[in-house]
Amino acid sequence: MISAKGQKICYLLGAGASAKSLPVVGNLPERLKKLSDNIERDFQKITPYDIDVGINDLIAATSIKGLLIQGLEWLSEESNNHSSIDTFAKKLFLQDDKKYYDLKLFLSEYFAIEQWKNQPDLRYDNFWASILDKKDTFPNRLRILSWNYDSQIEQSFLNFTDTDKLNICAEKLRVYSAKDDLKGFDKNLFSVFKLNGSATFKDEGISKFYSDNYRSKDCIEFYSELLKNQYQVSKKLSEPNLSFAWEHNTNEDYFTRLKESVWETNVLVVIGYSFPFFNRNIDKFIINECMPSLNKIYIQAPDADILKERLISITGNDIHSIVLNYDQNQFLFPTEL
Repeated sequence: MISAKGQKICYLLGAGASAKSLPVVGNLPERLKKLSDNIERDFQKITPYDIDVGINDLIAATSIKGLLIQGLEWLSEESNNHSSIDTFAKKLFLQDDKKYYDLKLFLSEYFAIEQWKNQPDLRYDNFWASILDKKDTFPNRLRILSWNYDSQIEQSFLNFTDTDKLNICAEKLRVYSAKDDLKGFDKNLFSVFKLNGSATFKDEGISKFYSDNYRSKDCIEFYSELLKNQYQVSKKLSEPNLSFAWEHNTNEDYFTRLKESVWETNVLVVIGYSFPFFNRNIDKFIINECMPSLNKIYIQAPDADILKERLISITGNDIHSIVLNYDQNQFLFPTEL
């Protein structure tokens, strides 16, 4: 029998894990509308000369600002007209609508802007302070799986390392998304798997943030970089790194590596994740096929009792112990950690 302190632990994060900084699904339409209404005030400080779109074209630099405002307004309206932004995305996907690409672009930019305006959820701050013994040294029996598009993990980690670059933080944390090159992957090391990708973009195969180094950028610097990268993605010179569960195939190399990484997991800690039906096939794969030694699950959420029933519908009654936690002030640390 493995001792409590020798067990392998995996965190599974949902939108509720970032809820003190970013909106959960039900609040997203309101926050999108608020941001689209306020962004024009930010743009008053930015001239076309501040935006480098790669060509000497002031008309393009001017129009790219209007395109972002229209995109945010469109997302706000459509998310209000559907049960969730995911529902709207699935609809566009099934219709093979070209706007599916636009949704990924503008949703990614929305998260980039919200995270520039708001500090990370402070619960991540406490999480890193608690699990790190040395700078950039992670417990190798710990893994993080996240369904979130945000960069709360990377942003909060900035305070615990010697860089102010989000891209470097992602490398240190070994953050992997489905579209990433997994060269250098080591199943025995701490890793973060972004199951739906990130609100970033791919440029020549490399994941990049729409604006890196959030902490030091003023309004003009931030939006100039964001809009420049928006132009690149809108012209399909780069592509969004955000994805949805229905795009994934568990036979892909990414999920093979994920399976190798979490294979010996004994304890799963679920934080702020509602097990939506859209993600059901991936959730079943992860819990039922990738974690054969799993014997205990913690569920932390205000409605943990409801989520327990959803979890059981995925796992059956094979899990020996399911522990509920309703605390919203800090992330749960299992006794096995």
